[in-house]
Amino acid sequence: MRFFTIFMCLFPALLMSQNLVVNPGFEDINALDDYRRCRYSDGTRDFNRLVKDWNGFRGQTPDIIIAPDSNCVYPAPVEGRSMVGLITYLPAADRGLEKDFREMVQGQLSEPMKVDQVYHVQFWVSQSKKVADHHLRDVFWTDIKTVPLATNNLGILFLDYPFQSGIDIEKSLSDLEMYPNFNVEEVIETEEGIWKKYSGTIRARNAYTHFMIGNFYRTYYTQTNLSDSEMEAIDHHNQNVEYEYNMKRRIAYYLIDDIYVGLTPPPSDATKAIANLLKTAKAYTFEAVHFESGKSDLLPSSFPELDALAIFLSENTSLRVEIGGHTDSVGSEAANQHLSEARAKSVCDYLLSKGIANQQLTYKGYGESLAKASNKTPEGRRLNRRVECKVLE
Repeated sequence: MRFFTIFMCLFPALLMSQNLVVNPGFEDINALDDYRRCRYSDGTRDFNRLVKDWNGFRGQTPDIIIAPDSNCVYPAPVEGRSMVGLITYLPAADRGLEKDFREMVQGQLSEPMKVDQVYHVQFWVSQSKKVADHHLRDVFWTDIKTVPLATNNLGILFLDYPFQSGIDIEKSLSDLEMYPNFNVEEVIETEEGIWKKYSGTIRARNAYTHFMIGNFYRTYYTQTNLSDSEMEAIDHHNQNVEYEYNMKRRIAYYLIDDIYVGLTPPPSDATKAIANLLKTAKAYTFEAVHFESGKSDLLPSSFPELDALAIFLSENTSLRVEIGGHTDSVGSEAANQHLSEARAKSVCDYLLSKGIANQQLTYKGYGESLAKASNKTPEGRRLNRRVECKVLE
């Protein structure tokens, strides 16, 4: 998500979600070349060169995926053009080695966390069996035997100081006995291209300045979506093949996007929807702003959507918007004009009560003059009874 500069208003209930994560959606890239699209990173150095304010570690190959298209094995990001891909599970036994393979990346916070404060944590995840299979075939050979699967143990570890990218991070974390502050205990399964949100809270025990995301547990302590008998069958197969070429390789690959850490909850879906429409179409028609019949009194069901707009406006203090009231053609034209103005004013007054500056708002009643549909049908009249928010140039 692209989080905007925050206007800290005087109303605590409406303090906007300030994301402390620097470059939370991996959108800030040092170089964007066409050849980068739909391509795996060439090691940690490649990842570190491209992604600002993030780094991987020695021996790992986290992927920065930039602007995938319909011809790409990768799905679309949650928002924007970029996301990160991590292998979180690849057992040593499946590679004929002594060490499991998993990847993690390190990010930074815009300011130190406040000790003993509770913080909200959120990130989006998409499991991809298709990418997992494609990744191994790309790295090794096309007819390698893969077993794409899902796992648990995707977590975030907060840090007092950053680890250098050149170290053996797994050994360092093991020696220091460091484990994630927030961890997904359930096995994470999604359909291809579908994103799932995970969120929770943590209490800052120190003034953390950095964090890492990935799987911090060895495969022995990580659950999968395969049954015990299926896992045993793969182990038996791999122990009895003559050539490493014939081993079955179990792999979990996850796409990660829009990481959030903040003292207040992250923006709601309603806030994001309003932001997107006001930034692109320059107008938004409220879906859940309702009034008592024939009156301008707001019903409580209107408050969540209006709060979402208030959050957006508190983030964008230079923006001016017009609240426009519209009615159907039932009743006299004069009465409808008066009602539309009164309803638009009610919405404006509510936004002002939430700390939005008076200079950001204006309102106008249009009565029945700008019908969107025929007033001859109930559905048409319903569409015409509306309140809109329009960006003023």
